[in-house]
Amino acid sequence: QFGTPEDMARANVEALTDTLKPLGLYSRAGLLIEIAKQLNSKFDGILPRTYEELVSLKGVGQYTANAILCLAYDERVPLVDGSILRLFRRCFSYSTNKEAYVDKNLWQVAQELLPTNNFREYNLGLLDVGAVVCKHANPLCSICPIAKVCMQCSKELETHILEESCGTKV
Repeated sequence: QFGTPEDMARANVEALTDTLKPLGLYSRAGLLIEIAKQLNSKFDGILPRTYEELVSLKGVGQYTANAILCLAYDERVPLVDGSILRLFRRCFSYSTNKEAYVDKNLWQVAQELLPTNNFREYNLGLLDVGAVVCKHANPLCSICPIAKVCMQCSKELETHILEESCGTKV
């Protein structure tokens, strides 16, 4: 139904909203239609391949540009969102009072941690861990695949082991 930017540019906002609802993106329908129009007028309906061109589109920031570059064009760039910030805070005791999308140091750290190979899988894996395991409330440290390198998981597991052996809350 919305296979090309041209199709999406002509889309009815309500129809696109209904399509996006299951993905939790329903509030972005109008913006996606606007981006599709920009793609058609500025790039002949072709998704740009450079960061600069991508962020020139109204509504496209660093995260979206990097997601396109990594996932569509296989470029070695980090994906950083709120769940990645939470993961870095817990895992590495990363400290900041900035939002993830504006914290240049966080983006730099994320870039430095990217593996040379399999960076796409690494990015998707971190996003999954941040969303499903390292949740805002009640993180699931006992099943975390990166628990061995996580400072917070080490503390949580140590406390759990002490509680189990002592039979009391620590």
